[in-house]
Amino acid sequence: MGYTVGRLAGKFGLARSTLLYYERIGLLAPSERTAAGYRLYSAEDAARLSRICRFRDAGVPLREIADILVGSQSDLSVILETRLRALDQELERIRFQQEFIARLLRNREILEDASERDEETWQKAIRASGLTDESIRRWHEEFASADPEGHRAFLRALGYPVDENDLIQTLGKAPHHLRRINIMSERFMEIFMETLSPLTLQGPSGREHTLRALRMIPELPQRPRIADIGCGTGLAALILAQETDGVIEALDSHKPFLERLESAAAAKGLTERIKIIHGDMAALPFAPESLDVIWAEGSAFIIGFDRALEEWRPLLKDGGCLCISELAWLTDNPSREAAEYWQGVYPEMRTINALKQAIAERGYTVIGSFTLAESAWRDYYAPFPKRLAEQRLKYAGDEEALAVLDNFQAELDAFEKFREFYGYEFLVARKAD
Repeated sequence: MGYTVGRLAGKFGLARSTLLYYERIGLLAPSERTAAGYRLYSAEDAARLSRICRFRDAGVPLREIADILVGSQSDLSVILETRLRALDQELERIRFQQEFIARLLRNREILEDASERDEETWQKAIRASGLTDESIRRWHEEFASADPEGHRAFLRALGYPVDENDLIQTLGKAPHHLRRINIMSERFMEIFMETLSPLTLQGPSGREHTLRALRMIPELPQRPRIADIGCGTGLAALILAQETDGVIEALDSHKPFLERLESAAAAKGLTERIKIIHGDMAALPFAPESLDVIWAEGSAFIIGFDRALEEWRPLLKDGGCLCISELAWLTDNPSREAAEYWQGVYPEMRTINALKQAIAERGYTVIGSFTLAESAWRDYYAPFPKRLAEQRLKYAGDEEALAVLDNFQAELDAFEKFREFYGYEFLVARKAD
């Protein structure tokens, strides 16, 4: 089905008369007409109009745009148009941020001391600014993506403690519900962790992947000191204790996971080799240059990949190694749907090359890397359908609990639809001199 003049003009924020003018000067003509003589524009016409608007916004005169459009689509022109489109999108994001901030600055209620503002006042102030739920969500996502530390500082200024900030960013909650999250986050996390707790895996993983990364480390001292950060139930910690002669210091913030690890270590006779630490990834209890290896399977995202690289490096001894896995794009050109989904869930995700560059820029030398096999994801997700069904039955009618379960289901659905575009990359790097 094609576009009418009005629909196509509305799609690009143009006046109907503008399209008629473009037709008159030979810049854009409708592909067909209805039996009654009305103009109909095709998807190809819409794509052409998108290019026209992009060139026009860049300051190219209409007569020159016509010449560009009739020219051949060489590799160079495609590259330049792609770059122009990216710049246009960046300018749009900047304009959106400017408008959003201006609205906040015009509303004095929003700028008052957060401690003096209750939920009702906050929501009233937001509505008075003319801001929609979607615009607020988008603004926070873009702010957090462009300047994570600045966004954290902004949230702290509103009176939200660090752990609540992490909850908002990690679980992808819409920040316009900040006050609601501040009240319900303990329960949200309770349901979230309750759902995960009985499962064997807390993320894509597997013995073969842990061993493969371990074997990439060039050399270990006789009794290496290894910190497993965000260890979960300790599958990696147990393997590391079995495969090395070191002491494994396994840290996690969720006590039930640590209790399971403690039981498993006792059953395998590894109690003396695994030191269990109930702690915070953002405030590690290790002295500078005290660790031979830092191990972090699928956990660095909680505080941010770049932040983890920066804060953990000083803890490594000279020549110490970081073994870390992180979600990554497997292509520079994921589908639009995949990009939109992950922009809402984890906007910090980047390509494998970008991860390696970030590692190198922060004082490490990449030794090697590999992408986790699809089987690692299948093993992780296998028990979820049954577990989610159990939880839905238990929490039927409980909107807050069901929202947590919906997040899990959305992740399962995304994997089935988009798995060719993303994966977990396991990277091994040595602290550079």
